[in-house]
Amino acid sequence: MNKYREYVPDVMGALTSLKMTAEFILQSDKLTYFVSKPTSDTQLKGMKEYLNRKDWWY
Repeated sequence: MNKYREYVPDVMGALTSLKMTAEFILQSDKLTYFVSKPTSDTQLKGMKEYLNRKDWWY
């Protein structure tokens, strides 16, 4: 199991709280990532803050 898939529920929670949609991609090498679709500057700012708190790059 890919260790990064364990973060999917946490990311989904952040997306839900920001009322933002995203596509989750699971590659054949099991790398899992998401592409968010912010519709406002507020959503984008909130997601950037979340990613920075996690120390994840974007």
